[in-house]
Amino acid sequence: EHLGLKLYQNRPTNVLAELVSNSWDADAGEVWIDINKEHLAVYDNGIGMDRETLVGHYLIIGKRKRIAENIEVLSPKKRKYMGRKGIGKLAPFGIAKKISVITISQKDKSCCWFEIDLTELLDESSSSESSEFKYRPEVIYDSVSINDIELSRDKHGYVKEFLVKTKSLGGTLIIMDDLSLKRTVSSSQLMEALGRRFTVTLIRNDFNVLINGQLVTEKQSLPEFSYREPEEGFTEETVNFGGVDRLIKYWVGFVKEAEWPQDQAGV
Repeated sequence: EHLGLKLYQNRPTNVLAELVSNSWDADAGEVWIDINKEHLAVYDNGIGMDRETLVGHYLIIGKRKRIAENIEVLSPKKRKYMGRKGIGKLAPFGIAKKISVITISQKDKSCCWFEIDLTELLDESSSSESSEFKYRPEVIYDSVSINDIELSRDKHGYVKEFLVKTKSLGGTLIIMDDLSLKRTVSSSQLMEALGRRFTVTLIRNDFNVLINGQLVTEKQSLPEFSYREPEEGFTEETVNFGGVDRLIKYWVGFVKEAEWPQDQAGV
């Protein structure tokens, strides 16, 4: 409750941003966010997860991705991990009561598909204070071949879309059902939220985020600058840090008037 429900309650843009950061860590090239009034989906073409990764990492709450030993480790696509505390996987419960996880391992093309019902999870939690916690997700597929996947449980069509867009080569799909939101997530607000959090990554050619099929660009996600230095791209400098020469790329943008609240001010 404290790590998922209360931390992300009624904050859909924060929830979706957490899932996008997971896609970044999974070395995805594309992330698709589909917004519907009654359900949401985030899916990517990253490395996906096999059963061992699901059990040993994803389903363990608070298993940190970044530790002292891997702080400088880069992914195969030369990315540093965004994930820190290992609780972002709980974020969807801040806005949805049912979560479906469908993942295809890029390594062996096996598919795992399971669903978690928040109501049942909380009921089991409240009744298991002095006994073993026995809640189990509903497992639809456990390490099966992609060719054996039946789409009869694909009530929104997201799984079919996921398989088509990823060419069944690997990736993860998160479906959020029974939303607790009072209003539909705004595409424009989501673009702005992603712009604030993924300012640098959105400009990279190897990481594209699409909302209802529309690519999120720097221009859409960031405010209109009255002055930007340089006008396009980055300024590059080499800085010696810790005895190592590092290439630093940066730009600076100024607005005439801030359109965001004081608590979001800063650099």
